[in-house]
Amino acid sequence: MSHPNYTWDHVHIRTPDVEAMAQWFADTLGAEIVRGPARTDIKLGGGIIFLAEAPSSVNPPPVTPYQGLDHIGLAVTDIDAVADSLKAKGVEFTKEPTTIRPGTRVCFIRGPLGISIELLERDAKYRWGCGVSLPREFRGGWGAGPSGRSGGGWRGKPERASTP
Repeated sequence: MSHPNYTWDHVHIRTPDVEAMAQWFADTLGAEIVRGPARTDIKLGGGIIFLAEAPSSVNPPPVTPYQGLDHIGLAVTDIDAVADSLKAKGVEFTKEPTTIRPGTRVCFIRGPLGISIELLERDAKYRWGCGVSLPREFRGGWGAGPSGRSGGGWRGKPERASTP
């Protein structure tokens, strides 16, 4: 069976203070604030983040760690310089810049409402279309998407766990 073509559209964040959330992303990470009729969004790293006001009846953010969406990951160049810049702004680090494997360095910062944001830098040989590193056994299996650019989706048949 063929699957529809899925593409990323947005991430949605509920917050008690939309303006403060938008301003944090703009001031801290250089996001562009986009104001429209009855809404405020931000553009960051080629993606859109919808911001919606959370009424008092909405549950508070969970205490980390928790199950479900864990973090937002953003690729950067010169992670140590980026980290120094963020530290100068008073940003809280939950993990200092560290090498997690050859060619890949990461750090984590805490955003408003405890949002976990990973910053990562990969050597060129570990990158592909959107900056994500693939294990060696999967390299070469990604084909052109509808636009003709790479990163359009897996064309091979990855092994799947059998179900009883």
